[in-house]
Parts: sequence; C-alpha cells; structure tokens
Amino acid sequence: MADSEEKIGAALEDVRDNCIIATKDWLQNQTGIPCGCPGSLKRLRTDRIDIIQLHGIDDEKTLAKAMELMG
Repeated sequence: MADSEEKIGAALEDVRDNCIIATKDWLQNQTGIPCGCPGSLKRLRTDRIDIIQLHGIDDEKTLAKAMELMG
C-alpha cells in the first residue's frame, strides 16, 4: 500500500481545519465503503474525510449501491 495518506496526514495535522481532505477507495462489497474509511481516518490523522472518491462506479446499479451504503 502506498503511504500517501500517512504523508498527507502528517503534513496537514496542525492545519486540518483549514483544509479539505479527499481520498479514494474501491467499492468492494456491501461493507466496502465503511470498511475503507477507518483506515484512511487513522492514516490521515483526522476525524473526518470531506470528499471520498470511489473507483469502480461504471454503471447505474453500482452507483445506486454506493449511494445506499453512504447513507
């Protein structure tokens, strides 16, 4: 796994509230979105991710599933 999130988390830790943080994840299964976020939150040293970009959204059915999982 790349260490990009760890580097970004360290760099932005002291200025977090002045930044918008985005990351990306794969939609893997019914728990794919929630499963990816805790690890990203830890690596990014934050309590929230402002924008989550999803890989693998290539049809309306997959998009609907992603939207349902995100609440």
